[in-house]
Amino acid sequence: MEDHLKGITVFLLSDFTLLLDGLCKIIALETDMRVVGSTGCGEEMEAALVAVRPDVAVVHHLGGDGDVTGAVERIREAAPATRIVVLGADVPMVRVLGMVRTGISAYLLQGTSRQELTSAIRSVTADGNRVTVSLPREALQRFDQREPARLTGRETQILVMVAMAMTNGQIASSLALSEASVKRHLRNIFRRLGAVSRIDAVNKARRADILFPAEALEPVRLRALT
Repeated sequence: MEDHLKGITVFLLSDFTLLLDGLCKIIALETDMRVVGSTGCGEEMEAALVAVRPDVAVVHHLGGDGDVTGAVERIREAAPATRIVVLGADVPMVRVLGMVRTGISAYLLQGTSRQELTSAIRSVTADGNRVTVSLPREALQRFDQREPARLTGRETQILVMVAMAMTNGQIASSLALSEASVKRHLRNIFRRLGAVSRIDAVNKARRADILFPAEALEPVRLRALT
């Protein structure tokens, strides 16, 4: 194999052209890495990833929690074997853990050093079971203080129906949504609450005072089913 074809293949994703240029220059300095493509996070992303199947995708994330989750899911569908490194803002630890559950391999602050970024790329490539998270100590302290999870109004509405043992189809029909939309909302609910199942989500929401006790849900059930 020719020398220029060796090394870890890296694909860069950002909606900021200047940042993409800077990341390309950083990767070019590493003898064991090479950039095989770069693009924004729009519709062209999947086709570009399918074409090159990179070892690692570096995603620059500035949007909301749901935005990066959607991008990660699209990357995983287009290139399932690709490791995902997210460069993002200083967000609550519970959100980072939610991103880890969607399949990212590393979360680094967007102001991280070149050495830390390239080290993370090597680490997740060498060990697919390794997850690297780099956040300020204050973020861990905030997590230790058990910052309460927050759900949107629609997510709370869906979780109430889940607590009433309604199926995704019943929920979709009651709220005039598609089942795919209900599933997407449930993934967001699981991520925000750190839940692993529907029952776990309901129990954690009750402990966090997001849901009323079970006996208070019956009037809501009657309204939802009429």
